[in-house]
Amino acid sequence: MSMKYLGWIMLIVLVAFAGCARQAPGFSAPMLRAGEVDREGRLVNDDEFVLSENRGKYVLVFFWMADSHLCRVQAGWVQRAWERFGGRDDFTVIGLSLDDNPSETIRFTEAAGMSFPQAYLGKWEFDQVRPAYGTRGVPAVFLVNPEGKIVGVNLRDGEILDVVTEQLKVGKK
Repeated sequence: MSMKYLGWIMLIVLVAFAGCARQAPGFSAPMLRAGEVDREGRLVNDDEFVLSENRGKYVLVFFWMADSHLCRVQAGWVQRAWERFGGRDDFTVIGLSLDDNPSETIRFTEAAGMSFPQAYLGKWEFDQVRPAYGTRGVPAVFLVNPEGKIVGVNLRDGEILDVVTEQLKVGKK
């Protein structure tokens, strides 16, 4: 292999690691559970998910919308990660809905069998969390390590389980 190609490969690897080692933007979002929406579909729950309160854990962050087919597919993979690792003290998942109202989110999570914690960010155009993560679309799945660094960016399908599994092994050292 020529030095020219080796240099390019090293640059690509360096950029990939640099992008995955940035600090995760902090956020809080109102938690969602069945029966916590009024007749107009407004959230009536005061509980919040706060990223900084989960320091010391791996947090799988899943941005999604109920009307997206791709989000439905990724929700299955996120659910598998929750089923496999959700019982651990050092791991949690948070689904962040960008639907127009929380009642849509609750209906979809129940129909899809999504048992991991859900929060409601509100309408796409008003959300400030998703842009802070640098994503322009959904689904978007990130893994944040116990120190608050992003160690997995825009994870998809089986890659979600692979990255979570590998990071939890690393975290045990």
